[in-house]
Amino acid sequence: MKSFLYYLLTLTAIFILSAGIAGSYEIKNLRAAPVILEKPQNIISDAALSYLKGMNETRVKVWIFFIDKEIMDIDQFQKAASRISFSDHVEKRRSKVGLDKPTFADLPVS
Repeated sequence: MKSFLYYLLTLTAIFILSAGIAGSYEIKNLRAAPVILEKPQNIISDAALSYLKGMNETRVKVWIFFIDKEIMDIDQFQKAASRISFSDHVEKRRSKVGLDKPTFADLPVS
């Protein structure tokens, strides 16, 4: 029984470690390049507005996405990225997945 538990724990540890290593390299969406999007005319979609109007509640929970980082070109990005600093722990963790520099996702919203 002890050897079976040891075997099971070993397989579980190998599975968790391999999944962590394999998943840690999926950073294709974290790029240094700025993301420039047109601002929508309506800040809330018609479907969301209709849904909220149909609610009988006086308070509702909503997700708010802040998207304006006021970065319009690579020079502005590099200037903003130069002001970002990471702790030693964060730098070590990021280096494991090849993130040695700040990405656009690291920049604060305005």
